[in-house]
Amino acid sequence: MRKLIALAIVLLNFKGFTQKPAGIPDYGTITPEDIALKVCDFDPDADAVVLYDYAVAVPGSNYELITERRVKIKILKESGIERGNIVIPYYSKGDFESIAAIEGYVYTVSSEGYPTRTSLDKKSIFRKQENDFYSTVKIAMPNVRVGSIIEYKYEDTKRSYSGLDDWEFQTDMPTLISHYHLTILPSVAFQYRVKKSPFLPIAIKPMPDEGKISFEMKNIASLRDEPLMDSKEDYRQKVVFQLAEYRNSFGTLQKYATSWEELARELNSSEYFGKEVYRNVPGADALIKEAKAIADPYSRMLFVYNYIRKNFAHDGYGSRYASETMKRIWDKKTGNDGCLNILLVNLLKEAGLDTEPVLVSERRHGKVDPSYPFEDQFNKTISMTLINSRPYFLDAIDYKTPIGLISYQLLNTTGFVVSKKKPMLIKLADSEHAIKNFIGIQSTIDKTGLLHGQVSISSYDYAKINKQLTLATKGMETYKNRYLLKDNTALKIDSLKFKNENSDSLPLEQSFDFSLAPSVNGDYLIYYLNLFTEFYKNEFVSKVRFTDINFVTNNILAYTQVITTPSDFKPETLPKSMTLQMPDKSIVFTRTVNRDAASNQIVIRYRLDFTRFVFVATEYPTIQDFYKKMIDLMNEPLVLKVVN
Repeated sequence: MRKLIALAIVLLNFKGFTQKPAGIPDYGTITPEDIALKVCDFDPDADAVVLYDYAVAVPGSNYELITERRVKIKILKESGIERGNIVIPYYSKGDFESIAAIEGYVYTVSSEGYPTRTSLDKKSIFRKQENDFYSTVKIAMPNVRVGSIIEYKYEDTKRSYSGLDDWEFQTDMPTLISHYHLTILPSVAFQYRVKKSPFLPIAIKPMPDEGKISFEMKNIASLRDEPLMDSKEDYRQKVVFQLAEYRNSFGTLQKYATSWEELARELNSSEYFGKEVYRNVPGADALIKEAKAIADPYSRMLFVYNYIRKNFAHDGYGSRYASETMKRIWDKKTGNDGCLNILLVNLLKEAGLDTEPVLVSERRHGKVDPSYPFEDQFNKTISMTLINSRPYFLDAIDYKTPIGLISYQLLNTTGFVVSKKKPMLIKLADSEHAIKNFIGIQSTIDKTGLLHGQVSISSYDYAKINKQLTLATKGMETYKNRYLLKDNTALKIDSLKFKNENSDSLPLEQSFDFSLAPSVNGDYLIYYLNLFTEFYKNEFVSKVRFTDINFVTNNILAYTQVITTPSDFKPETLPKSMTLQMPDKSIVFTRTVNRDAASNQIVIRYRLDFTRFVFVATEYPTIQDFYKKMIDLMNEPLVLKVVN
């Protein structure tokens, strides 16, 4: 569906919830088909299946949005029993949203064929405030086991239609029927778009004379995590809503943006966005004066950027807007990421730099569709400063990415420049930098067969950023296991040292000593020499792939190990030098192996180069085959025989 579709409603029906569609039984009804279901035909690996997910949303007497939702689930496997722990999140700030009228039961047929029905006890319903904005209702369904049928329902009330959520047909369980029925207020209109696979049909039934519309999909496979996939939201089957127009208190019809230019005008006039970008920040005069005294634009940008990063703290909340005034943020020296980034844009502009705010969508949030000017596609605001026609994308709360590189979560995504003069969509691309790791190993095998030596690793660009982020957020032990040990109990490292952690221009240097005991088979010593790379295990093992593969950026690995052996340790077989490449040469792997008998040295080199980093799902068999062969080559052992 490539067009925005407006739901312009002129009538209102307060008669309550709509008549159920075909296939949705009355609440509490268990059918023979429900009991007989043992496996989901179109998703046979599923541990549970949603028999139906049914919701009706109508206006209340005070124009609030009231949604009644019913869900029925069948447990198919032991691992699916945890599906009986239901979690319902809701926006509780200011009592905007509430969850009430919760009911449920569990129906189970024993091995002897006796049915039991256990109702949900109100004591098994728990409420928790998760943060300043959201709370959850947690429901512990009783006596859940394999074969159980769970059904529950609740009523969700939002103070206004501004809280209208997207409807997601697809979850991490397969779904037989997903149905959403919506009645719109006469004073508002929404635009919607359907995001779905072309292979899955959807039934859309508009009822403009009644002010209603319904959506239904059937037999939707589950959406699961796959290695190197983008956000699940890029692939989830759903309907996305955005408010298009509303009638204000004066009776005037107020329209929301229907084009990118309109969206820019709307944002630039917003109290929570554009007005704070251009508003003077009391107290910042001294900073601006000092910045303007710096003649070089790049150094001036760096001065302002570093001031924000060093003197302001992130409060842990995400937003694309300024929830407080810049004066308030300046005085507090803390704020959410929207506040801090809009302050950064403000100060860079005041310092005389060509700077604009940019709406962005982090990779985990999902791709931006250029066809739709929906601001909800974005989850963050950053700044863009042009110096000598080169854009610098700065994030006030990103303390690891050097200037000149793009935050890893934003790399190769689409942003929207919210400019008064020339708003536009742009690609946040970086063709200059990549994930680069250069590994050098000088090692010796002693008379006992122990391999030991020194390792030097230089990590450049995005490899450096990723490693520093792991160190900062996960700690040293996680870093060692993820990048060095890889759960290899025979491998030991010590004296690990880092260099250039605080330099933006130099690689992250890692140096350490290591030892590796071989596997022994009679007179043969077996050494697995794929050490300290990130390619020791093939991630692509599933038979099928539903999502695209995104390596995020190009990848370069250069690996050299020089091994000095005792004179009486002779290679039984030496791995062969060879090259492996994708059909279009988008990935090339080379292994070279040389032996100098005079010096008893063996030199093993790996070289891996990516020139393309996104592969569509249909290319999965080719990628899978390439990776299997490449990992097998890298893991091929060196076998030495002790000659007496």
